[in-house]
Amino acid sequence: MLVPLVVTSGAGASVPRTFFGAVPWGDFFGKDYQRLQEAKVRNARTPFHWNLIEPSRGVYDWGSTDGVVGKLAITHVRVLPFLNDTPSWVANDRTKPPLGKKAKKAWGNFLQACIKRYGRHGKYWRTHPDIPKTPITAWQIWNEPNLKNYFDAKKPPRSYAKLVKVSDKAINKADKHAKTVLAGLSGNPETKKNAPQRFLKKMLKVHKLKKHFNAAALHPYAPSIKKFKKLLRQVHTALKKKGAGKKQLWITEMGWGSAHPEKNKPLLKGKQGQKRLLKKSFKMLLHSRKRLHIKRVYWFLWRDANPDVKTNCTFCKSSGLFHYDFSPKPSWKAFLSFSRR
Repeated sequence: MLVPLVVTSGAGASVPRTFFGAVPWGDFFGKDYQRLQEAKVRNARTPFHWNLIEPSRGVYDWGSTDGVVGKLAITHVRVLPFLNDTPSWVANDRTKPPLGKKAKKAWGNFLQACIKRYGRHGKYWRTHPDIPKTPITAWQIWNEPNLKNYFDAKKPPRSYAKLVKVSDKAINKADKHAKTVLAGLSGNPETKKNAPQRFLKKMLKVHKLKKHFNAAALHPYAPSIKKFKKLLRQVHTALKKKGAGKKQLWITEMGWGSAHPEKNKPLLKGKQGQKRLLKKSFKMLLHSRKRLHIKRVYWFLWRDANPDVKTNCTFCKSSGLFHYDFSPKPSWKAFLSFSRR
């Protein structure tokens, strides 16, 4: 039996319905949309792969993203896209950030093209009047740049800061009201020097970077609630020390796997363990949201990844609220107790 959440003064009298969101493995499908409505989820985070959307300079293929944005809009879910993956006509590796003179211009053009299609005055909404207008209002720049397999640069913090400045200028030129969201920093980098709080401190040394983003983001994957809390505190402290303590903090990925625990796989907790950690972490986030300026929380994943597909993480095939076959796990009811309050 689930115990209803009692909102204390520390959690605040009211929590916006936009607070809890979800991340799919690739895309939502079938029953996912009905369940998003059932859970009253209003936000979803999905990838906008530059290399797939603009396979050659100036030639855009909006087919996939039109489907994602449109289907979610019908269920009144707003998309937070994370934009990454450099195309081959810009660099020989998709993990290489677009920081050369021509590459920066191409990246800026891509961002503006996305805004002109899906933003507040986007062409997509004009040409699809039957779909509830749910424009994209925030744009997340890249994904986990403190991991080399996503962001390959000699000095990642400095290089990423430069990319943020270029991105924010392009975004503001297309929509002065849009939010620029930093990439979610992984709580499990390969080296300590790229720990999220250290990465942020180095980034914020770049001249006037604070003026070029609205929210920082974190992926606080941790084996325990104690370490989960520690990551949040460390990132907030890093922002505060560099004069960015009032910036919003978005948790754009978080979660644990429901697979049976295994040695050297600390994020696998079993079904009941996943449920327990979801409840503890969500209560902690609600309690700390005002103090740490937390505005969004996205659970990763909505539904398990296909068991036959190769993944780059140990828990992706079991971190969903549902199994791949859509059957719910105990964590689904726990999620509902927060999202439908």
